[in-house]
Amino acid sequence: MIEKEKRCFSSSSDINPVLIAAGATLELRRFDRPDPRSIPLKDFYLGHRQASIEDNEVLVAIHIPLMDPSKKSFLRSYKQARRRDDSKGIVSAGFHVTLDRSSADENQWKIDSVCFVFGGMSSKTIVATRTQERL
Repeated sequence: MIEKEKRCFSSSSDINPVLIAAGATLELRRFDRPDPRSIPLKDFYLGHRQASIEDNEVLVAIHIPLMDPSKKSFLRSYKQARRRDDSKGIVSAGFHVTLDRSSADENQWKIDSVCFVFGGMSSKTIVATRTQERL
């Protein structure tokens, strides 16, 4: 009897924080359903090697929304590794800040939204929700 191979999804991937900060959503499909299921990447990982995907679902697309051209938007990613040539990161981060024009002065900008995401430190990617709320 061959045991069914278990799919593993790594929540510690270096790309997850920047994709979550960008607001990426995943498109999952099943052969027995005509409509795809969309889930924000931030809700996809449940814990260590656990993901919100059914056995008969397949990831078919990653959707990254376009940034609003009327606002200033900054999306950055960072990674800290033990050595320069070491590909395994200790921590990675994705930051997305959107600024909107202040109604009083055209040269003044105010924070419209922020998203700070960190990976590699826990069994799942962490969104700094309290810090975001304060800003």
